[in-house]
Order: sequence, then structure tokens, then C-alpha cells
Amino acid sequence: MQTDEQLKQIVREKYAEIATQSTADNKASCCGAGGCSTEVYNIMSDDYTTMEGYNADADLGLGCGLPTQFAQIKQGDTVVDVGSGAGNDCFVARAHTGDKGKVIGIDFTPAMIQKARMNAATLGFNNVEFREGDIEHMPLGVNTADVVVSNCVLNLVPNKDGVIKEIYRVLKPGGHFSISDVVLVGQLPDALRKDAEMYAGCVAGAIQKEVYLELIRLNKFENIIVQKEKPIIIPNDILKNYLSEAEIAAFNNGGAGIFSVTVYAEKPVLFPSLQSFFDKAQLGFNQIAIERKTALKEISDYISQKRKLQKEIELNFICTHNSRRSHISQIMAQAAAAYYSIENIYCYSGGTEVTAFNINAVKALRNIGFEIEATNNLPNPVYEVKYSSTAPKLIAFSKVYTSMPNPQKEYGAVLTCSQADASCPIVQGADGRFKLPYEDPKLSDGTPQQDQVYIERCKQIGLEMLYLFSLVK
Repeated sequence: MQTDEQLKQIVREKYAEIATQSTADNKASCCGAGGCSTEVYNIMSDDYTTMEGYNADADLGLGCGLPTQFAQIKQGDTVVDVGSGAGNDCFVARAHTGDKGKVIGIDFTPAMIQKARMNAATLGFNNVEFREGDIEHMPLGVNTADVVVSNCVLNLVPNKDGVIKEIYRVLKPGGHFSISDVVLVGQLPDALRKDAEMYAGCVAGAIQKEVYLELIRLNKFENIIVQKEKPIIIPNDILKNYLSEAEIAAFNNGGAGIFSVTVYAEKPVLFPSLQSFFDKAQLGFNQIAIERKTALKEISDYISQKRKLQKEIELNFICTHNSRRSHISQIMAQAAAAYYSIENIYCYSGGTEVTAFNINAVKALRNIGFEIEATNNLPNPVYEVKYSSTAPKLIAFSKVYTSMPNPQKEYGAVLTCSQADASCPIVQGADGRFKLPYEDPKLSDGTPQQDQVYIERCKQIGLEMLYLFSLVK
């Protein structure tokens, strides 16, 4: 059995060949891979010719759908095309984004990148670019794209789950994808599944439709819709290259189906006010003092090292009374991690003594956009905190830092006040101890400046938590 890397090399070599073939040869084959049929022309691809932005030189006939037709691209959007080939979908997308938008194509075949760049140069587009890279490790930052499109590409990738995770990472919260792909219903004959040519031809690399959709669900996408579905019939004169006459008859009558599907899904969004808050906060990283950046970098390095070891990361924000700064830090850190799509981060807070989550801090966090509701009327209320319509609620109440549900071992202790730092030279159970003190907004209690001071402290902590997670690798 071929390894993932061997299969990727097959695809790379075949698509380098396709880049130099004529469009007619590509269209007459099974997804451009060869085995031209005398029975059917355009076995998989749909007709782009009537779509605005269509460019004949960029149409190699390699697709299996029209994802850009369904992608709901708006003026000014940033669109990423995963597996961009000669650039056809990019140029169609550019017709929707206009001059103010941006389109980025990613492909791992150098010959395709070269062909796409030549096409873009001929068209004179300065807001369409092509980057060489593996779509399992896209050369893009977090939260780059408003829309991701792809046409008959994920079926070529052995690690489909890895690509879907990358799509999630590069999409902005609230962004969406529209992807056309080949999927199966029932089992393919072994000869089709194992043949390298058919792998490069999109069929052997396809997976079951329900498995495909479940991968999307497991990667936390929402509102998953099959926008279009059509059967793909492989002509007998292609099948005979892989199957005997008896096997062809059994395949054609066996109930197994090969389909082109176009699937839409959305990345969960932070509450709009929080999304706006963090979008603006990103612009203020240069306002953070050097010594604060150094302290935040130490915490981000701790998180990055845990991620490298594929461990969950637990952070416990500690302040003497667990009433203001520690709770604000816990809540802001969890939301900031979600903003950057960093998974397996769990944030807690605690103190050296018990009081209550201060109502002024609660009010300020609500003002910024968090939904916070008390679940009881006790002197030390338990609050449920939401920052997204889909993420699990945070539970916030005052407690000693060693109390449940806080982590008991192998967590990072972040000391958010100087008193806690002095009181806890050693933090029980922690494998990382970090000093990140904030000025106590309590000093403004009862003054005309009270509400504004609490909001400003929330903004400062939110900015620094966002910067911290922007550094996480």
C-alpha cells in the first residue's frame, strides 16, 4: 500500500503533466488524469463558460462542480482557492470580490503555479495571487479568508481531515466555504481504489459521502448544506483499463455510486460585538509595552510547547480574591483563543481566598459583548458565561485556586496581581508559573469613573490575551 507521501507525489507529478496538456485532452479524461474516453467528453467538469470572470486559458477541465457559483462571494471579500490549478476559480471569484477584494490561490504543483501567475499577469489583476504550498499546511495566517472555495481537490489528498482543519484555521469566524468534490456511496472495486492513475483521477481517493460530511461536522463547522449533487458515470471504455468485463458488469449493477457534491459550511462566529472588539484590538498590539510583551511571550511559549507535545493546555488565572482581574483574564483568554481558532485551550480562575465575582467586572464584560447570567442568588453566585452561540459556556465563581473544577496538576498558573505573586512563590500542581499583574480596578469603586475604569481594564486584558494567542505556534 502506498504511503500518503507517495500518493501526494503521484498527484504532484500527474498535475505537472496536466499543466502542459491541452485543455481538450484534460477535459476528455477522468478529472484530467488520463484514460480518455470515446464515449463521454467532460466526464466530471461543469460548464464555466457563461460565468463572469471565466478565462479559457485557465480552464483545464479539472473540476467536478461550480463552487464559485454557490460561494456567496461579496464585494471586498478575501477568497482562498484551495488547489487553484491554473486559476480559473480564482478569476471567477475575482469577478465577485471586485477591485477591493483579494483572491489567493494555493497549489503544490510548481507548474500549475507558474501557469496561474502567467494567466493573472495577462489579465492584469493585481489583487489575485498564487502561492505554492501544501494545502495541509497552507501558507496563510489564521483568520485570513472570508470565503474558501475548492474544486475537485480534497479527494486527491490522503489526509482530508488535515485539510478541513486548515480550512477552519484560515477562515475568519463567521466565514464559510463552498467546496465541490467527489464522494462515494457504496464500495468501489479494489482495482479502482488501488490504481495510482485513478487516484490522480479523483475517483480512487474519494471517500464515502457520509464520512466526508461527518469530517466537516467533527471539525466544528455549522450549517452544513449539500448545495448540489450529481452522479458521475465512468464510461466502460475507461473502466476496462482497470476491470474485467465481469467486474464492469458487477460494478455497473452493484449499487455503488460516484457523485460530485458541492458542500457549504460556516465557521462558528463569536458574538458580533466580541468579533468587532477583537478585530479592533488586533490593531493595537504596538501599544503593549515591551516588558509586557516579554511576559506574554513566556506564556505563549509554554502553550506552544504543550501543543507540540499534543497536550491539552490548562491555564489558571490567579488573583488574591478571585473577584476581578483573574475572572476577566480567564474569560478574555478563552475568547481570544477561539478568535484565533486555537483548540484544546481551557481557562480557569482562582484565588488565595474566596469572595465573589465582582458585579462591576460582570457589568463591564457584558458591556463589551459577553453574555453572563447568574444561576443562583447566593452571596458567591455561579455565573454562566457565553462568547459564542456554539462554544461551551464558561463557569465563573470565586474559589480558591486549588478548588474544583480548576485543574489540579500540569497547568499554567498566571498570577494577575502582585499580592497573589507574593503569596504563591510556589503554585501547587502547576508546571508553569507566570507573573502578569494588572492594576486593580477596585480603586475606582464608588467614583464617577468606576464604569469606565472597569471597561478599560477589560480592554487592556483583552488586548494582551489576544496578543498572547497571536504568538502561539
